[in-house]
Amino acid sequence: MTLRCCAAQVTGLRHRRSASDGMDRVVYRSTADDEGIVAVLCDGAGSAAHGGLGAELLSQTMIEHLAQLSYSTAIAADDWRMQAEFALQRGLAQIAQHASAHQRTMREYHSTVIAICAYPSWFALYHIGDGMVVSHCAQSQPAYRRRTGASYDGPVNETYFATMPHATTYAESMVVIEPWDTLLCASDGIEQVAIDQQHQRPFPGFFDPLCRYMQTSPTVADADVADFLLRDRLQEKCDDDLSLCMIGNRHSPASHHHT
Repeated sequence: MTLRCCAAQVTGLRHRRSASDGMDRVVYRSTADDEGIVAVLCDGAGSAAHGGLGAELLSQTMIEHLAQLSYSTAIAADDWRMQAEFALQRGLAQIAQHASAHQRTMREYHSTVIAICAYPSWFALYHIGDGMVVSHCAQSQPAYRRRTGASYDGPVNETYFATMPHATTYAESMVVIEPWDTLLCASDGIEQVAIDQQHQRPFPGFFDPLCRYMQTSPTVADADVADFLLRDRLQEKCDDDLSLCMIGNRHSPASHHHT
């Protein structure tokens, strides 16, 4: 397999001070053909009493479906949206069942969602809410591109949760068929320090070490991602929960250059 992935979520200082559980959840798996990787990152709303549980139910249910995917060629954009929203609806059904059993409302489980399906020559994204996906390709200009999480026209993306009625109306869904080296998916805690908010451009200084790690490290590990998220410099700048998922493409030109 030419792709590899690592991810972690850590509880932010704000929740550690109150002895609360973190609200972020991130999971990933290989696709059924073992040629691709799927990942789901959910961020439970801090204002929701059970946002962390909503993120847990949503991410675990969605990854179960998405991991069954298998594509020899790039999926059509409409088909990807259909698969992502089918997985989403299954997750929402799990939340609704839990809410009904405990006499709660869906609002108490509010969560954002980012879903990724990545193959060596293409990737697909589905995103509702805040957070971001950034792609890197050393041979492209600009090398870093923010793919989702920045709304320039229409409603501001971060005001929506996947658990809201009609949330799919505001989803960002796309299939990108072009060379890529690294995909980086993160919750809004990282977005605050990794993105030039005025121009919505990734800061290369933040992403360069991460992409270098994914392209050159002999192995990648979730524990390394957790260590990065717990660094003092990052913790000092943001007290929110932090989650990060990275997918490296060893089939890419950048990977061959480093070997």
